[in-house]
Amino acid sequence: MHKLLQKNDNCIARRRAVIGALFIMVPFLCNHSLASGSDGLVIAQSGIFSGETTTYLKPLVAIKVVRQKSNMCFISTAPKWDIILTNTKTKTWCHLTNDTFKGPINSSAMLILTGQNVEKLNWIKHEQKATTMFGIPVLEYQSSLVDTNTGQLSPHLKAILFVMKDDGIPKTVASAACRFLAFRCALGALPLKIVYPKHTDSMIVMHTTSVQHRIVKNAEFEVPQGFTKVANEQSVVRDIAAQDAIEQMVNSMGGK
Repeated sequence: MHKLLQKNDNCIARRRAVIGALFIMVPFLCNHSLASGSDGLVIAQSGIFSGETTTYLKPLVAIKVVRQKSNMCFISTAPKWDIILTNTKTKTWCHLTNDTFKGPINSSAMLILTGQNVEKLNWIKHEQKATTMFGIPVLEYQSSLVDTNTGQLSPHLKAILFVMKDDGIPKTVASAACRFLAFRCALGALPLKIVYPKHTDSMIVMHTTSVQHRIVKNAEFEVPQGFTKVANEQSVVRDIAAQDAIEQMVNSMGGK
C-alpha cells in the first residue's frame, strides 16, 4: 500500500511539473514564434564596449553569449540557471550564481564616453504599436539623460533601448547576460539595440547585425573538454576584458 501511494504521489508531481512548464511556455509561444524546423536563435551583435558577440538562445533551455575578441563565454542552463564563465584562450572556467557574477567590466567606460551613469537610468516603456527586429517582437524603452551643460535632466536627450519581448529565460539570467555584454540594466530582458544621444548626433552603443532561426544543439552549452576549473570569476576574466573595453573606447573616440 505504501509503494502504491508513493507511486501515485510521483505521478501527481510529474503532472504538476508538466502543467507548470506549460504555463511558462504559453506566454513565450504567444509572444515569439520560432521559424519552422528551428528550436533556437543565433544572434550576432556589435557593441562599442562588448565588441563582436554571438548569442545562442534556446528558449526555456539555455543561453550562451560569446565575446569574440576577449575570448570570454557566458553560459546558463535550466533548471538551476547558474552561470558558467569560460575563457577559450586560457582554457579555464568557473561556476557562479547570479548573485556572485559581477561581469567582465563595470560601467565606468560608458560613464566616460556618454557622461551618464548607466546603472541609474530610469527606463520607461514607450507606448507604441507592435515592433519587430529581424522578425523578433521587441519592446522599446526610453530614458531621459542629464544635460552635461546644465546638470539637469533634458526632455530632448533620450537614450533608446530595444529588448526582446520574451526571450524565454529568467529575468535574472537576462540581466546577468546584460552585465556580460557590458550593459548594466535591471529590466531583465536581452537587448537588441541601444542608442545614446551625443550632443546633436546619436551614438549606437550596441546593435544586432543578424539573427538566424535554427536548431541549436545542447552541446553548444557545455564546457569544452580540457578546460580547467578555477575558483573565481577573476581567475577566468583576468585583464583581457578590461583591455578590450579600453581599446574599444579609444577607437570610438577617434584614437589609435
